[in-house]
Amino acid sequence: MADNILNGPAGGAGAFWAHNIHVAGGVPSGSEYVPTGARLREALGDSYRAVAVEYGAARFNAVASVLPPLQQPAATDAQSEITWNVLHGRPAALLSRAHPGAYWVALSDLPDNDASAAWRAMPYTLDWPGWMATPVQVLKLPLRVPLGKMFDVVVYVPEMTPSQPV
Repeated sequence: MADNILNGPAGGAGAFWAHNIHVAGGVPSGSEYVPTGARLREALGDSYRAVAVEYGAARFNAVASVLPPLQQPAATDAQSEITWNVLHGRPAALLSRAHPGAYWVALSDLPDNDASAAWRAMPYTLDWPGWMATPVQVLKLPLRVPLGKMFDVVVYVPEMTPSQPV
């Protein structure tokens, strides 16, 4: 994905829209996975801004995953509405109380002090589902990273709802 973006025909600024784990601007500690955002950050430096979307509750269309070694379902019928609203241990627990409604926080623009360092060190779980998700959020295998290490801006949305199939 990064090569396609960096070598694409568009000149100047652009936007790359993908799941948080893809746009993350670094390599998660203890992982061999290199996100597209990490490659873009390496190539573009401070010109690359990684934006994470955090939510209070989310309902989305997906297929329910099954535990290995069972065959995972095909992505052709992602019609199950799955709801995640576990706030414990997520930045949403604080963001939901900080300000009503949707808003964003530019972590890269916070002052250099202890409070800002605590925000940047807050653990963030790279858990957003794609075509498949566990019906119960706590059953997923989380990949936790320091929020400010991987993202420059956090968008908080109190409730995300599924799009309608076309």
